[in-house]
Amino acid sequence: MPRLRPRPTRSFAYRAMTVVARAGEYISSTDHLDPAQLLAYANQQCPHVLDPEDRCIEPLRVLAGSIRSSAQLNTLGRSILRRRLRNCLLNRAYLEDAWTRTTHVLNRTIRRPLYVVGLPRTGTTLLYNLLAQDPNCRPLMFWESCFPVRVHEGRSRESVKSRQRVAVRAIRRFERLSPALAAAHKVNPLGPEECTWLLEN
Repeated sequence: MPRLRPRPTRSFAYRAMTVVARAGEYISSTDHLDPAQLLAYANQQCPHVLDPEDRCIEPLRVLAGSIRSSAQLNTLGRSILRRRLRNCLLNRAYLEDAWTRTTHVLNRTIRRPLYVVGLPRTGTTLLYNLLAQDPNCRPLMFWESCFPVRVHEGRSRESVKSRQRVAVRAIRRFERLSPALAAAHKVNPLGPEECTWLLEN
């Protein structure tokens, strides 16, 4: 008989969060991927920046429709994705607000930028981290990608240290939910990281 691969086990944290997410969906029957609700959350935290006609809203509607029709996510997956989309919209609002208040940043010249581009699993992460060791380089850090704007009014983002603490907690949660994540791509929340997270905003 063919040897069967062992069924992957789910961590206790994964099972517990799935139960909590399922209970939340049961209590609330609203569509948590509704772009209008996601936009309302962002505007509640950073008022008068994004509006329903913003250029990011229509792509968000398309993405939400695709997720509903074909993603086949479980309850926890929908909960995590909903939180990620809300944070991306919130970052977008903070960035738009920052660009409006500090226009000189957009005119700053970046001297001799270096881009690392390649297909997955071809060593781009290793090369990027190697180049980041050069003291004359200024690499993009993971915590900066996730929280690119300092927010004076928000307790969780009011300083560099606070944004770093939030990033550390986020990676710990990911690794508890998916222990095999580190084997595929180890993320140092305080270290250099690819721009994927930043471009999501």
